[in-house]
Amino acid sequence: MAPVSPTVARWELVLRLRELREQRGFDSATFARRAGFTAANWSHVEKGRRVLTSKTIGPVLDLLEVGAEEQAELFELLEVQ
Repeated sequence: MAPVSPTVARWELVLRLRELREQRGFDSATFARRAGFTAANWSHVEKGRRVLTSKTIGPVLDLLEVGAEEQAELFELLEVQ
């Protein structure tokens, strides 16, 4: 279940995406480029300063090879905003 607070949901989403990126062996700049972001933009996303949308999170989840169940959880966090 997603946290009630949009701020907590954003923190959880960012934390999980960063952990997935690191587990998959991507450095931030390489990941950003491959997911279609600039390094600076992705840095802002990972620091919670920029919010992903349902359109921009798709390539991120594809690149991270996130399974359907976890994708649903991450989309739920995204929608709390």
